[in-house]
Amino acid sequence: MADAGIQEETRPTSAVPWWRRRLPLIALQLALLAAVWWILKIDATIVAAIGAAIVISGAVPERYEGLVSGLGMLGLAALVYFYYGQRPLALVLLIFGVLRGVAGMAELRRVGAPVSG
Repeated sequence: MADAGIQEETRPTSAVPWWRRRLPLIALQLALLAAVWWILKIDATIVAAIGAAIVISGAVPERYEGLVSGLGMLGLAALVYFYYGQRPLALVLLIFGVLRGVAGMAELRRVGAPVSG
C-alpha cells in the first residue's frame, strides 16, 4: 500500500519544460569552463566563444542540439584558425565539428524533422 503523503512524479519527460531538464547541464558546463579559464588563464575571446556555443546549443530544441553543437565547433575552429593562427587545434575542432554535425543531421533524419538537401 502506497503512502498517502508521497506522490511519484508520473509526468512524461516531454511535459517537463526544457529549462528544467537542460539548464542544470548548461550551468555545469559554464561552471567548468569558468574553472578552466581561471586555472589555465585562457584568453577571454575563446572562453566567450565557447560559452556562447554552450548556451546556444543548450537553448535550441533537443532534436537540433547535435547539429547546432557541430556548427558551434566549426565556428570555434574558424576563430582558432583565423584569430589565433593555431592550425592543429583548428583542424581538431573542424573534425569534431563535422562529425558532430553529421551525427546531428542523422538524428534529425531519424526523428523525421525537416532537413533541406
